[in-house]
Amino acid sequence: MGKRPLIILDAAHNPDGARSLGEALKTFGFRRLILVLGIMNDKDIEGILNRLAPLSDVIMVAAPDTPRAASAEVLIERLKRHKRPARPYPSVAAACRAALKEAERDDAICVTGSIYTVGEARKCLRGLKSS
Repeated sequence: MGKRPLIILDAAHNPDGARSLGEALKTFGFRRLILVLGIMNDKDIEGILNRLAPLSDVIMVAAPDTPRAASAEVLIERLKRHKRPARPYPSVAAACRAALKEAERDDAICVTGSIYTVGEARKCLRGLKSS
């Protein structure tokens, strides 16, 4: 959805999807990776985090607006062992706005973890114009 910073949306809602996304992310040239993450409670959260957290410089966590979503607090707790900066946000839109504010031109923002998360991010980022 954007080039500077690079903005990537990918649902990656299971470990295989997260592995594929992680491999794809390694092919892009960026300085830092800012992950915007929201995962459903009934998914393999650990499997997804194990593949994406190590690649991230900062993780912005939010629960999409669905009863199935894992809370930001649950995800923050599970991210502790990955020793990456992780911050909770009240909504996916708030996490996206924070990511955009923090990102510099040579960074990448990747929104992932759920189709719901990506859908909410698309609404927030729809009017984005990137260079």
